[in-house]
Amino acid sequence: MSQSTLSAAASIACALGLALGAAPATAELSSHAQLRGYNACVAELESTRPLGLTTNRVYYTAPSEAGREYFINAGVWENGVRAAKRLRCETSANGRQVLDFEVAGGRYAQADNNALKVAGSR
Repeated sequence: MSQSTLSAAASIACALGLALGAAPATAELSSHAQLRGYNACVAELESTRPLGLTTNRVYYTAPSEAGREYFINAGVWENGVRAAKRLRCETSANGRQVLDFEVAGGRYAQADNNALKVAGSR
């Protein structure tokens, strides 16, 4: 993934609704544990069998008490129309186990002055 793609992802304008700090977000490549966690979250979403699932490979991540939280944008077909979905998923620190999982309508986007890391796949 190019640096410009990661930079563009870091400058998205809508709020996540999470107050985690005042430092600006940074774009970086995923660690192996982060990518494993991302894949575990996507697999959990796929197990719900949504029609025409696509996920964004640039996602937001933040540490949690139990491990790491992921905020992933996805799209599915609903009633013949493409619908935006946002996936919030919490995994163990090594990314192997999904601890919590929630899907809602809409999209996540990077807010100004937010300490979340924007990670992209390798």
